[in-house]
Order: sequence, then C-alpha cells, then structure tokens
Amino acid sequence: MDWRRWVLGDGIPVPPRRFMALSKPPERGDWRDPDVGWGLILPYGEDLDEAAAGRVEDAPEPIQRLFEHRSQPNNGRVQTPPLFRWHPSFTGRYHRLRRYYPDGRHEDLSIVGSSRGVGIGKIPEYLLICASPKRIPWSLQFVLNGAMLVGRLDLSNAGIDNYVSALIDDWSDAKARPDASLVWSAFNGSTDLGRLARDTIAVPVVEGLRTGPELGAGLCFMDGRDDTADVAALMSTLAMLAPGLIVTTSHGYTNPADNHELTGASLGTLVDANREKLETAALLTAWSPEGAIWYAHACCSAGSEGRNRYAGLVAKDRQLDRMLEGIAALGDHCAPLPRALLAAERPLRAFVGHVQPTFDWSLRERETSQPLTGALTHALTDELYRLRPVAMAFRRSFHDALILHTLYEQTLRDYNNGNGDLGLALALRLTAIDRSSMVVLGDPTVTLAPEVSPE
Repeated sequence: MDWRRWVLGDGIPVPPRRFMALSKPPERGDWRDPDVGWGLILPYGEDLDEAAAGRVEDAPEPIQRLFEHRSQPNNGRVQTPPLFRWHPSFTGRYHRLRRYYPDGRHEDLSIVGSSRGVGIGKIPEYLLICASPKRIPWSLQFVLNGAMLVGRLDLSNAGIDNYVSALIDDWSDAKARPDASLVWSAFNGSTDLGRLARDTIAVPVVEGLRTGPELGAGLCFMDGRDDTADVAALMSTLAMLAPGLIVTTSHGYTNPADNHELTGASLGTLVDANREKLETAALLTAWSPEGAIWYAHACCSAGSEGRNRYAGLVAKDRQLDRMLEGIAALGDHCAPLPRALLAAERPLRAFVGHVQPTFDWSLRERETSQPLTGALTHALTDELYRLRPVAMAFRRSFHDALILHTLYEQTLRDYNNGNGDLGLALALRLTAIDRSSMVVLGDPTVTLAPEVSPE
C-alpha cells in the first residue's frame, strides 16, 4: 500500500513509477539508421594491397558512385559505408567477414556474433555483394541470408551503370505501376510440379492480393489451367499492364545437361506449357522492367551452384542425375534472365529466385498435404506492399531454412535411435536446401514503387 495515496485520497493520482529502459530499438527497415546500416562486399583482388583494400577504387565506377552516395554525415565528418572484402584464402571465410577501414586496417567479424550497424566492429543489417558468384560464391550469400539482409549485383559495367543510376534516383521516372500485379503460372498436367507450384504459390498470392480492393483491381492472373500461360501472352501482358510486382511459377530451363554452353546461356529461363522458353532478348524488346520486382519460382531461376547438393539422391546416370550433375558442372553461375532485367536501360528493382532445382516436396507437407509456402506468400502479398525492403520482406523464408535444417538433424537423430521417419528426414532436407538457396538479386534495400509515376 502506498501511504501517499491514503493521505491524499484515491481521487488524486500518484505519479507512476519510472523504470530504467533502453532506448527504442532501431527500425530494421530503415537502412539509413546507423544502428541498422548498409554495407558493400567486394572481392579481394590478387593485385590489391592492404592500404587500398579499405577504398573502392578497384570497383566499377558506378559502384564507387553508390558508395559515395550512401556515405552519411557523422559528427561533422562524412562516414563511408562499411566495406568488406572476401577471398577464398581468408581464414574463417564462411563464418567471419573481413571489414576494411579507410586507413587500411581490417578486422575479421563473426557473422553470427557481431553487433549490427555501421560503427567500428559492427556488420550492417543490409549487405550488397558486388561480384559474380564465381568470385564471391553463392554459399557465402546462403550463410549471410540467415543473419543479414543481402542482395547481389553481377552485371556488366554498362548494366551496373544503368542499375546504380536508377537506384540512386529511386526509379523516379519509372512506369511500373505499384497498383498492378501479374501472376503467371505455367504447367504441363495435373501431376506436374508446375501445377503444384500454381496451387501452393500462385493461387494463394492471387487470393491474398484480391483481399485489397485497389490491388485486386490491378491484378492479372494468367492461369495455366485456362491455357493462358504461354510466353507470348506473358510478354504482351507485361507490356500492356506495366506491373510493379511480377510472380511467375513454372519450370526453369535446365537441359540439355551435356551441353554446358547452351544450358548456361538459357539456365533457369521460364518454360511454358508448350515447352517454349521465354527468350530474354524478345522479352526486353516487347517490355521494359521500369522498376518492377519479380519473383520467379522455377528451377535455377537465379542461377547454378558448382556443387551437386543432391548427389546420391537418385541413381547414377538416370536422367535426373545427369541433369543435376550438368547444372553443377556450370559452376557458380548467375542466370541470364535476372542479369538482363537488372541491367536493362530502365531496370528491374530486384529479382528473387532459386540457385538450385526445386522439388515438389518443398512445397507441401508430405503427410498432411498442407502448403509450406506461407512465408513466401506473406512476403509477396503483405510485406512488399508495406514497402518493406525486398530482402526484409523475404526474411521469414530465409529463417525457415534454419528451422528446417534443425528439424532435419533432429529427425535424423531420432531415426538413428530407432524412432524416426527417414522419409520425413528426406523431405526436410530437400525443403531446407530449397529455402536456403533462394536469393535476392539487386540491392537489398529496394522497395516496391510507393506511388504511380506521373505521365
């Protein structure tokens, strides 16, 4: 009992007790906040000396411009964004990042244990890898996806110039309509993987977008069930609609596995029900990306990895095994479609796709048939439309990969102890690989266009 209340009477309020509290946590969606931050990862070139490693003079000129543009005032001085370098010879190259400072000093920072932000000894929440996956491998991006919000640019100098110019200008004159969206779903029959992707990704996305009157009015669903999902119709509809969000589910081109040059030139390209490929040159003749965001659920839609994670899953020399080995033989490779769209004269903002073949078991629960795509559809129908940065919008999917790896290990332990389901372990491992091989191409901080550009 508070004696002051007894003296003063219950009708007179007593000042509330005050508690010590930390300051309000930073808004994770604001990369400009120094406790959140944005940083750059570059390769450590063979001819680069330590003194120059803390500067970006070896980067393409547009990246130097971006680095300068994202420098911020700090106590009367200009603070450049955190700069990291990667080289396969670095000790702890997959669990530490080597940060270089302008004076040439460097320190190796734990990916898991370091504080977030731009201060000394910290790693920013947002990281842009500027390098091909041959120089900075996909495997590093997979690791970073579990802890940070990461994107990648692997473009020619002209393409980087187009992209960085649009990024700095925030696509101010882009014509992609944020109130318009296109969902395209192609498949080859009722038992096809593409049909399952339609049912577990395309349809839930369509249903989610239709719940908002403005978004529903601008939605176009090209449903393979109605024979409307061919590549010619996709190109013409993109040109007519100018959607801000594009979601496609289909097969991705992966054959012939024994012709690496041909496969690499078309890897992951969308394939319609008639087995026609979406030709990138024809697409960019018919349509301009204009600052849209594209999610493509298809085998290798983002690229290939130089190791076969499914080695031993199927019998040697069967068609599927040859396809998996052929993809791995391409090495770490970025798919041509997203590279072209991000490098266009009026480029895409971001492309989200997969660096591995996808399997039906990663889309629904094996025993109950429950779709396993809730995090993905939430990103596409809710998070992006709240103007979350693209990498932040998909963070639940990246975190799901960590949970799935843990569940796989637990199920395997149960099986080894005589109380587990090996089929469940297989499904968990396939799904974990699927989630962990999803990547963002483009800067991780971009959002959907906030408003329709004026004519």
